[in-house]
Amino acid sequence: MAHEERDRTPGFLGRLLRSREQLNADIDHELRFHVKEVEEDLVAAGASPMEARREALRRFGDPAAVEARLRLIGEERLAREQKRERLRFSSLDFRLGLRMLARYPGLTLVGGLAMAFAIGLGAAGFEAVQQVVSPRLPFPEAERLVALGLHDVRGGRGVNPRMRTLDLWREELEFVVELGGYTTVERNLVTGDGQGAPIPVAEISAAAFRLTGVPPLLGRTLLPADEAPGAPSVLLLGHGLWQTRFGGDAGVLGQTVRLGREATTIIGVMPEDFAFPFAHSAWAPLPDGPDGDPEREVAVFGMLAAGATRDQAQVEVDRIGAGTFLDGDGDPLEVRAFVGPYAGMSLNISCGVGWTRCLQYVRAAMYSSNLLFLAFLGLVCVNVALLMFARAAARESEIIVRSALGATRARVITQLVAEALVLAGVAAVLGVAAAAAGLKVAVRLLDDLGQIPFWWNGHLSWPSVAWAVGLALVGATIAGALPGFKITAGRGDRMRQVGAGGGGLRFGGIWTGAMVLQVALTVIVVAFTVYTIQLTTRMARFDLGVAGSGIVAATIGGEDGLAETTRLELRRRLHALPDVTGVTFASQVPGEYHDRWLVEVEGADAPPRGVQGAFVDPDFFAALELPILSGRAFDSGDASAEGRALIANEAFVERVLGGRNALGRRVRFLVSENPAEDAWGPWFEIVGVSRQAAMGVDPELSPAGLYRPLVPGNVGRPKLLVRVRSDAAAFAPEVRRVVTAVDPTLRLREVQRLEAWRDAEAAWYGVLARLLLGASALVLALSLAGIYAVLAFTVARRTREIGIRLALGAGRRTLVVGLFRRPMLQAAAGVVLGVGFLVAMSDGITPRVGLIVLAFTLFMFGVCALACIVPARRALRVEPTEALRAES
Repeated sequence: MAHEERDRTPGFLGRLLRSREQLNADIDHELRFHVKEVEEDLVAAGASPMEARREALRRFGDPAAVEARLRLIGEERLAREQKRERLRFSSLDFRLGLRMLARYPGLTLVGGLAMAFAIGLGAAGFEAVQQVVSPRLPFPEAERLVALGLHDVRGGRGVNPRMRTLDLWREELEFVVELGGYTTVERNLVTGDGQGAPIPVAEISAAAFRLTGVPPLLGRTLLPADEAPGAPSVLLLGHGLWQTRFGGDAGVLGQTVRLGREATTIIGVMPEDFAFPFAHSAWAPLPDGPDGDPEREVAVFGMLAAGATRDQAQVEVDRIGAGTFLDGDGDPLEVRAFVGPYAGMSLNISCGVGWTRCLQYVRAAMYSSNLLFLAFLGLVCVNVALLMFARAAARESEIIVRSALGATRARVITQLVAEALVLAGVAAVLGVAAAAAGLKVAVRLLDDLGQIPFWWNGHLSWPSVAWAVGLALVGATIAGALPGFKITAGRGDRMRQVGAGGGGLRFGGIWTGAMVLQVALTVIVVAFTVYTIQLTTRMARFDLGVAGSGIVAATIGGEDGLAETTRLELRRRLHALPDVTGVTFASQVPGEYHDRWLVEVEGADAPPRGVQGAFVDPDFFAALELPILSGRAFDSGDASAEGRALIANEAFVERVLGGRNALGRRVRFLVSENPAEDAWGPWFEIVGVSRQAAMGVDPELSPAGLYRPLVPGNVGRPKLLVRVRSDAAAFAPEVRRVVTAVDPTLRLREVQRLEAWRDAEAAWYGVLARLLLGASALVLALSLAGIYAVLAFTVARRTREIGIRLALGAGRRTLVVGLFRRPMLQAAAGVVLGVGFLVAMSDGITPRVGLIVLAFTLFMFGVCALACIVPARRALRVEPTEALRAES
């Protein structure tokens, strides 16, 4: 056997070329080999193993020195084997990990869902950053698509190119081709039914459709001839607009509609996913030549010529320049042109270090935001590590036996990391699936809320999946290595402790701190969840203060606001309809968030305070049937620049004036954020007090509010409110028809009954409430499982002690109190920390805050008690004889 281990002796040249370390290793190997060979020969000759060992050592020198050298060789060999074993996994490790998932379903469910939530959130966040800073445009040769912009070098801000700049670049640039421009305008699209609805229209160069290379679904796209002077007005529809306004009618081609005041002909329909240049659904020609305004601001795009680079294009635009630009005082600006990736221009970056470097800074900053998701994963995995530590503690005897049989510390840690990897793998699959589904929902919600770039989509890319896998590996390392290092520390001492019946593992300060923070986080998250759910419930049914079911409300305005003559004509025509009982205008409608004003009351000792406010027409209170409780309503004389009248609501009288008489009191408003002495405006006088109407989304807040007269010109796009005898929702199309008849350029938004404004606010809070509910359930489950793990671990570790104390007559109540003391103290510390945060976030310790403090204190102690039930019952069922027999 010894002969089989002997290496072939190298030649003389080979020995010379070897390093000193290798030579020493050879000598050690030869010594070990020859000692074993002599030993075997002596045993074969009849000597005992002990005598053979002693004689073999004597033949090679001092027996003690040779024995020490052999021991050192063995330790070094063991260290090398441990180093090779450190990162070695086997299929048996992962099979054991799968069995552990089934054996501990509580840990699998709670820890797996927590890690899945963190991994899914991280993958979704990474994908969001990807789509902002490194978007993928759905066009052929999209990497050649560029945008050209201008930068004010001295002012450090962006400057919009003009049509004359675009014409200059078209003539001079060679490295950028298919140059075009666009500007977004909002126009009323009036179809055959006479109703108009505002749509964003891209007035764009025909070059856009050549460089994107996307053919139309129906008809044709814009052509250069459409931009020529005197060309007929044409309109190209997006797929969504075609479906919603024209019902997907294939006969839409050739129809004449009104776009604002101008009749225009529909020439085509684009495919479903086409929304170039940003998020547009309609396209019209950009006027060029004599019909175009050379000073009109446009966004410029183009395509790099074949074989050209952005650096070459940048050198070329630097040489050509962009023409002369003047500031507001007529002084020339130092303007520099830059060429950047098309999608990157949507970030609207302006800085003084150049576009390319600035974009690099923004990308680095946005990618670094993923560290927040990594930190959140670490927090979650520390909690999962706590659960895995408790599970590993229950297997302490098994681990000690494995160590006694030769398992190294690295081998034990590797096994625990492998088990965590299995758990993290399952969590990663769930998290990636949830992230993919969540992204689709988020993009849909954002698209409904407002315009988003057409290249944003709800698909999870492979880099994001790879990031999720990386998060899973990091999470598994944290969740497996932390308990692994803790449970394998001081194994020899714990073998003696366990053998003597003492305790083994103990929770340290890190785990205690983690539990306290977990309980505090639970208090905070659950508190916000309960508050949001309550707010959503109240919003769904609270009284607006006016009969909203009979009121149509909408935002109205033109390109230059709402002219006074137009407002008077609208009021006249709407009042002429038989169903209409009132028409008025206001800056905000009841139930909508109102402006916040900082006011000072003359003669009051209190410092300035914030109140809600709105500008309203003189007939606002009469039209909405909102009673004036004292004093008078506004009159026509108040609605002028010199008017100084105010109307307060009931909450203002109660909270600001302390219930004292409001009529005649004077109030002034902060008109600037500058704390200079002249930051306050003139004094206004309260002439009336109205019944309380909703000035926000939370009816219980009933904010103190003031109404000021709506002076022509001080509100650009006011709200139109029409009270009707019939159903408001059914009357909304009639409002659209009248507004379009008065002025086709007027744009109406959110034409709906008044309650729908409140319901829209409530819907968003409902989404937030559901998200918080899921998060709080997860955090609560982690807290529950963590406290349970602490108690279960404590009972398992102290089984022998419990048995002895019961045998000596200790009361079960005393025993349970001793077990509960540590987790209850941790829970109390967490509750104090969490409640302290809630109190700091509130306006003070009010009765409401006091009730919240009491409720959550009782709640968290209830959670702790629930987590302690099973371990406590296990402790009380311990039989002294069984405990002693088990430990022995």
